[in-house]
Amino acid sequence: MCSTMLGRLAMVVTADPVFASSLRAHPSDAWRFLVVRDGTQAASRAVVDRPELIVLDRWNSNTDVDAIRSEVARDPRIAHIPVIALSRA
Repeated sequence: MCSTMLGRLAMVVTADPVFASSLRAHPSDAWRFLVVRDGTQAASRAVVDRPELIVLDRWNSNTDVDAIRSEVARDPRIAHIPVIALSRA
């Protein structure tokens, strides 16, 4: 099936159960969300699941944003995927 029929896939790296459950509670026709709780697995999961976007929760204690961005950029299979880091005020 093509991704437009299922919605585009965004990988969200967060250990926050409230944030993760809010993504599941508000489904979207345009996007599907894959929640990864361990930042150290972000790049390897991106290789397998091929999301169109990676969103990093900066408040996640085990998410090293710079390390994940570097790991994604070094891997030619996933280097094209945009990586966005979110922080809460």
